[in-house]
Amino acid sequence: MFQFQRNGQATPFIVFPTYTNTSTSQCPLQEDIYISTLHLPRGANFSGNIPLTTQFHCGITHQLLGEKKAYSNVSNNVTFAVHVSKVHLLDSESGRKEWYEGFSQTLECITSPARPVPSIQWFPRTSSITNANITEINKTYDNGLHVIESKITIIPKRDLINTIFCSGNIDGQQAVHSTIVRIDVLCKLLQK
Repeated sequence: MFQFQRNGQATPFIVFPTYTNTSTSQCPLQEDIYISTLHLPRGANFSGNIPLTTQFHCGITHQLLGEKKAYSNVSNNVTFAVHVSKVHLLDSESGRKEWYEGFSQTLECITSPARPVPSIQWFPRTSSITNANITEINKTYDNGLHVIESKITIIPKRDLINTIFCSGNIDGQQAVHSTIVRIDVLCKLLQK
């Protein structure tokens, strides 16, 4: 059994090798080849979603080595993804907003720190959302984490919007949703 090590500690990744006998001699153990692959799916995050970059070394324990373990001097650096854990729609605590028809309104959505760069989408995907003005700012930190701030500016119409929310994720992660805000679109004020 191969076991990958992280900073001298066993990781949760235990990989079972496939055996290939390439020997034609009478001593096949001297020329046996074991192949082992550590497969991390795209967007794999480390336990607890911690922002970890680590080195993996390959090692083998064999009955001829006794209790000694042999490790290769080849290592791979792996930077784990950090999933979006929260998406916040600012000023949405009440869960309800009153907007006047025809007057532009802006909402802002922010992701928790994530790696790689997360994306934000606005819902529902109606024409008033898809035709809205959306701007995004990517704040990058020294540890490689990113926070996305997305602002959407909408000119509400009474028949098109009644709720709105945003969602965020990195590639390969199920989206995390903000709270849903009910939008009451009121008639324009008529001037005398």
